[in-house]
Formats: sequence, structure tokens, C-alpha cells
Amino acid sequence: SYDPPDRYGLPPPLLLEVYVDEGLAPKYPYEPPVLALVGGGLPERWLKEMTVRLRKEAVKRCQAESGEPQIFNLVNFIGEEIEHVIQAETEVLEQERKAKLAEAKAAAEAKRKEAMDSQQPSANASSQNASASYKTEAERRAYAMSIVASAGAGACASSANNKSSANNASKVAKQYYQTGVTDKSLVDDLFS
Repeated sequence: SYDPPDRYGLPPPLLLEVYVDEGLAPKYPYEPPVLALVGGGLPERWLKEMTVRLRKEAVKRCQAESGEPQIFNLVNFIGEEIEHVIQAETEVLEQERKAKLAEAKAAAEAKRKEAMDSQQPSANASSQNASASYKTEAERRAYAMSIVASAGAGACASSANNKSSANNASKVAKQYYQTGVTDKSLVDDLFS
């Protein structure tokens, strides 16, 4: 009844091997035979642990129900035990996946905050410098209009510029320029 999880790929079937030799055969079912679990894609340490659990259960059942064959009961017992182990492993893997996802999100958030913090002081300083370098509001607006015109952002100072830029656009592919944060604030001021 054991179905291996997809993460194990296509493992060999899980088998319960029962060894009964000439010395042990007459004692069964009063003493358990030699038992071993093999295959199933399970890690070797788990196979060993499950075999130890199976042996303890076999000894316990032979003492409690002496003379009764227990092989089918042991098969059911180990099937349930392995399902519990697989379920526990799945939960651990899911928790690890969630922890890694949370770490990645935290790292991305930290990088984003760091980038915002590193950009914010330089933007504030340059906008203060830009606003301090103009003596009048007219000079600042004229500068903003020249930036808009040179960047080809769509808004031009006059209708003549609109006609010439429309003619140039059909002849030459548009070139876009990174005008920076201070230029953006100037454009926002110009058109607000």
C-alpha cells in the first residue's frame, strides 16, 4: 500500500523481506523471523530505523499473541509507520521551503529599502541644489522646458517644435535620455 512521493522519482518497490532458515523455521510463529525492509526510495537510515521498529513490534506481538502468525499484521504496521514518516518528512520540507521563501522575501525587501535609502538622499540633495541654482521661477521653468524638449518626452515649448519633431520622428528613430530625478521634479513642477 506504500506509494512513494514524487520527489523520490521512480524507486524500486518497498519490500519486507522475511528470512526463515532451518534453525528458525520450527520456532515460528512463537519467535519472529529475521525481517528487513528494502527499496522504496527511502534513505538508508530510515530503512534501518523502520527495520528496528519492525523487529521490536514483531517481538512484542509474538510475546502478546504467542502462536499466531503475525506477518500480515507486521506488513500493515510498517506500512502505517512509513506513511507517518513520509508525512513528517513532507511537513519538514514544506517548513524549510517556507523559511527559505521568507528569507528570500526579507532579503529582497532589505535590498529594496537599501536602494531606496541610497537614492533618496542623493535625490533630495540634487533637487535642493537645482532649486537653489535658479534665481527666478522663470529660469527654472525655462530649464524644465529645455529638458522636456531635448528628451523628446512629448511636450514641446511651441507648435513649431511640435511640427519639426513630428517630421524628425518619421526620419530618425526616437532616442530616449535618462534625465534623472531632478529633471522629473522640474517637469512635474512645470505641468502641475
